[in-house]
Amino acid sequence: MNEIINACREILDEYQIMSYDIVEILSKENADGSIGYQIKVSEHDNFDALHLVNLNRMNCPLYEKIPEWDYDLDTHLFDDLEHRFEVVYIPLKQHYLIWTYISHHYEEIERKEGLYRYLDYCKFNHITKKTLSKLDADALDVPDVMTEYKEINRNYEIIDEHTAGNVAIVLAYNPKSPSPYVTWRTTPLRMRGFDMGHYFSNYAMAYNDFIQRSMDITEKYLKSKFFQKKIHHNKSLNER
Repeated sequence: MNEIINACREILDEYQIMSYDIVEILSKENADGSIGYQIKVSEHDNFDALHLVNLNRMNCPLYEKIPEWDYDLDTHLFDDLEHRFEVVYIPLKQHYLIWTYISHHYEEIERKEGLYRYLDYCKFNHITKKTLSKLDADALDVPDVMTEYKEINRNYEIIDEHTAGNVAIVLAYNPKSPSPYVTWRTTPLRMRGFDMGHYFSNYAMAYNDFIQRSMDITEKYLKSKFFQKKIHHNKSLNER
């Protein structure tokens, strides 16, 4: 993070932008597998004056000024997230502004997939109404936008989840798909995405598969815990 911020500062210094606040840092994998970063900053004395710095992003200008008339969260942040950017850092004050925007414009937001990816970030990084309400007196009335939260993967909405240790099984639904139900293996924090999808045409078959897979990961987790305890117990006896 320090390296990213320092590199961003050097570029902004060249354009004589000295006093600013970081609005967001996003990352995206380049075609060659390297990671590029996109940093938005606002001028300290003029929040609507926004600047964009690209670090190690292929075919992108190093610096851009974002016109005030051209910026809104739907066509920038949520659109970026729909195009596979990942949130690296957003300050709490900016989260408060984003939540307020969502509460006022939810029906008008077109990039719903990007919105839900942002809410995924909030869920897994403990950005909550309680957290934001501690910012200052103005944030006490922050709207709870997590009531609109839907976890989406490949246009399927996650409708159930079972976790055992660091493995999770989810059940998801997409009414527009020929196979509207699917179970996936993942992790509680979705660190490696979703894999090993089992697709079904009806809910009963999908739910039975969800139960079986949940039982399987629970059994493996309990066996692993028992094995670890046994090793620890035997080690303690040997040390005596």
